[in-house]
Amino acid sequence: MIKFEGAEREVILEYIFERKLQASDDKFVIKKSIQSSIDAKIEYENMSQDEKLYIYRKIIDQKIANLIYEEMYDNSMFMYFVNGLPEKRKRRLREWAFYRVRRMTPEEKEEFYRELGLKFYDE
Repeated sequence: MIKFEGAEREVILEYIFERKLQASDDKFVIKKSIQSSIDAKIEYENMSQDEKLYIYRKIIDQKIANLIYEEMYDNSMFMYFVNGLPEKRKRRLREWAFYRVRRMTPEEKEEFYRELGLKFYDE
C-alpha cells in the first residue's frame, strides 16, 4: 500500500487545489482560495490510491517533460534549423519532450524523480 506523505502529498493537493480554484466562480479571492483549499483536502481524502497515483504520475511526467524541454531549448541546437520559425521549434520540442517521457524506462524516470526530490512508485 502506497502512502503519500510530505512533498508527494503536496504535489497532488496542489493539483487538486488549482483545479478547484479555476472551477470556482466566487468573486472574492480570499474566500475562493480558502474554499478551494478545503474542497481539495476533502477530495484528496476521498480518492482511492489508484487515483492518487495516477494524478501523481501525470504531474511528475509533466515536470519531467518541462525539464527536458528547457534543457533542449536553452542548451542545444536540437531542431533549430529544421523548423524555420522559433514558435514551431518550441512546439516541436515540447511534443518531443512528451514523447520522450512516455518512452522512458522506469530506471530513467527514477533518476528524474530523484532530481526533483520526490519518491518513485513503481506499481
